Amino acid sequence: MGPLRDILFCITATPKERAFNKALRAEGLKIASQRLIDEINEILPSQSVAVQFILRELDFGANDHFFPQSFLQRCGFPPEAYAGAAKSIPDDHPVLSRIDEKIEALLGNLRNEKELLSISMDIIDHVMRQWQIGPYASQSSAPTPPAQSVPPSHTQMEQEAPNQPHTPPSMEEPPPIQTDEPIPSASNEPPTDNKRAPQESLEPTEEPPMQASLPQYDEKAVFDLMEEYSDIISEIIVGKESPQEATRIATFKTAIAQAALEGIPHAMVLSCFYEHTPPYDQQLPLPLEAMSPKGVKFLMSILDGFSQQGFSPAFLDYMKENSETLQALIEASANHRNG
Repeated sequence: MGPLRDILFCITATPKERAFNKALRAEGLKIASQRLIDEINEILPSQSVAVQFILRELDFGANDHFFPQSFLQRCGFPPEAYAGAAKSIPDDHPVLSRIDEKIEALLGNLRNEKELLSISMDIIDHVMRQWQIGPYASQSSAPTPPAQSVPPSHTQMEQEAPNQPHTPPSMEEPPPIQTDEPIPSASNEPPTDNKRAPQESLEPTEEPPMQASLPQYDEKAVFDLMEEYSDIISEIIVGKESPQEATRIATFKTAIAQAALEGIPHAMVLSCFYEHTPPYDQQLPLPLEAMSPKGVKFLMSILDGFSQQGFSPAFLDYMKENSETLQALIEASANHRNG
């Protein structure tokens, strides 16, 4: 299954992939995913291999910033049990490679991140239930491995693991995806002491027009926005905007600008690719130094994904203004891949 898709994945959908999604909707996602789960359980030969599969998927999830941490906790494995599990299993594992082919056949062209997360959690939950792993393990036979100080090796995960004394709550339904709360404005913060402020301090303060009339954003809202406008984001990135989409493009740019000012990493990156109009033109785009590691990673993925198509004039100007920092990031990224 791999890490649960970079957010860039939704930007570059091809007509073939969009057709796949349409056909999948016609069949019904629940039906298709249940068929996949049944096939996975048929392929798994034993409980010990099922444990390997679960540990690998949990390791993937732990390294995907969209994967709910609450779900990982409810699976009943300590983080050290699955940390590094994905790297310890060879790519040509005779069983798991067959499962990967089945998963890729269904999920390879699926663009909706929320649906990918839901199916991924369903797979993990149903396999654990089928093979009595984690929260479904009986007290007499539980394959849950003990906490480990180092990532489990391929051989270690083949061995039966001891019982777990504590059974986590039931996982009949995957938990809802948790998202970060919107960043509150300073005017909504509570007073710092318990004394009633003087009467004059209770007078309403004037909010900037930009903040008063537009919504607050969090990462989930920005991703939903990117998914809704996925067909035009690539046009903005490369600077070839369709006149027929002018209204939608303007709407998307305004929303992304607002989200960028609220500190949402992916919005901060996308705001670098176009010219801003008032009132955002005085504050955006933000300098590269202001971006979080998550934002920098997203920017690097865009640079890799669109290097052959080129970039918008606005972003080329941004690159010149941030040339030293950008060059250092590109070199660091190259060294990381080669290292």
